[in-house]
Amino acid sequence: MAKFNFAPLIAKLDKFNQLDAFKRAVKKNRRAIIQLNLDQLDKGLDANSRSLGKYARLSYKGRLRPVDLLDTGRFRRAFEVEVDDTGITIYSIDVKTDLLVEKYGENIFGLNATNAKKLMQIVKPDFEKNLKRNASIN
Repeated sequence: MAKFNFAPLIAKLDKFNQLDAFKRAVKKNRRAIIQLNLDQLDKGLDANSRSLGKYARLSYKGRLRPVDLLDTGRFRRAFEVEVDDTGITIYSIDVKTDLLVEKYGENIFGLNATNAKKLMQIVKPDFEKNLKRNASIN
């Protein structure tokens, strides 16, 4: 009978930092995460799945709803994602950001519960690759 010594594997796994692996996966998928936020805005919803309201004039966009915060596209193109040890932050570096946050609230940034689940499915493959890479005994 042969005994498999898995001490080297355990030693590698002990050094594996799950938080760092998760942060790397988030950074790699930042565009998809931003797109989840934009998809919410397309539906006129904030991070709490609350309506952003309606436009004041029908003439502005040819409709009153949904408020999608899309005019020239600069605000949306300026979306960024940061991840640290406490969470993920989505924001825009566009000059109109403060005005839009004042009018519609800070929850124009962030993911509702449905999209948070999608985010986990998006980053899971990259997180698992990091785990497998660190779990290999070479």
